[in-house]
Amino acid sequence: MRYVGLDQSYTGFAFVSLDADGTDIVGNLTSFDSKTGNGVERLLSVYQHLFNMFSETNDVAHICMEGYSAASKFGREQAGELGAIVKLAIYDYFDRFNDDYGDLRYPTIIQPTSLKKFVTGTGNAKKNNMLLAVYKKWGFETNDDNLADAYSLARVAMAVHTGVTELAYEKEALKAVHPHTEMPPATIPSP
Repeated sequence: MRYVGLDQSYTGFAFVSLDADGTDIVGNLTSFDSKTGNGVERLLSVYQHLFNMFSETNDVAHICMEGYSAASKFGREQAGELGAIVKLAIYDYFDRFNDDYGDLRYPTIIQPTSLKKFVTGTGNAKKNNMLLAVYKKWGFETNDDNLADAYSLARVAMAVHTGVTELAYEKEALKAVHPHTEMPPATIPSP
């Protein structure tokens, strides 16, 4: 089984998948710039990129993606379009397998404050604190905050799927998380 974390961005789109014991890590950081076009062309590039990443990732058990930052003052419309195309790519990719991967069509959305709390114990950690905590906690070393967030999201996907957490603050952070938050309400499993 593999657990996927997505930190979507036009400037540093990070995709990380982990195996069940967290030792086999596949990470990918992609920048979408003017060469990939603007507007719909760039969104199509993101869509195709995700299709390619999922086609290279077998046996996905759970997917977490970062939610929107409520405090953002700029770029909210672009963030909404990007989030929608990521959700659509996930849905379309896993819908091809009918009911074999039905729940995967609906990623679990993790708010930035919940992710920070899961990793550091506090919901208002700065980027450099996240990078350090990811290294100290799991030994994953990177200097890119997008990749660190995607790795952390994959760890949350593992915890949500297995129900296993190691620390009290991780359990506390997951209280605000509902698996497969995009599923129709009648099918959302209780935490």
